[in-house]
Amino acid sequence: MMMLLFVLSAVSQTDALFTGTVPAEIPTFSVTLSGAAPFYAAMQVGGQWVTDRNQEIKPTQEVEFVPDIPWRTHEVVRTSMRRAAVSYEAPAMRRERLAKTWKSMGYTILETASGWSPVKEKDIQLAERAKSMAENLEKRLRPVSDAPAAAEAAAVPEDAGAAMRPAILWTLRAAIVLVGLSLAGALFYFTRP
Repeated sequence: MMMLLFVLSAVSQTDALFTGTVPAEIPTFSVTLSGAAPFYAAMQVGGQWVTDRNQEIKPTQEVEFVPDIPWRTHEVVRTSMRRAAVSYEAPAMRRERLAKTWKSMGYTILETASGWSPVKEKDIQLAERAKSMAENLEKRLRPVSDAPAAAEAAAVPEDAGAAMRPAILWTLRAAIVLVGLSLAGALFYFTRP
């Protein structure tokens, strides 16, 4: 069960650039509706995503345009295809546009082990500050000496009790099992007719 959760969380975080309502694998288009300002959107016909950029759509057919803007869910624009002028947006151009949108909102896109993640620039600065503060504190608590002999003398000796801990734990476990078996034997001996 835990493995399934890890896999699902990794898959869901593979590309945080695409956090809007339009999935990453769906093609997007620059859409202009009857002289209005152009916007980027994916298309749906009959409630199904248009997955092929070359799909032929009749001018009389009703199309739903789902705006492709991260972190916002916009209302779907429904219109007939004759009122819309569309041009395909390549995936690389879409990725670049979304990265610029994130950057304009004060985010930096960082590559992590689970994919790309938008992180606030202020959070990065705070993390770097915290890291430098921790390093300075570590230096003050454990000053580095120039002589290697002094470093060896100042080294903390290993705790001899730490090596005994597994043996002590196994001894305790064995004692618990023996006490349990003794109680079960006594119970059996005294309760038989």
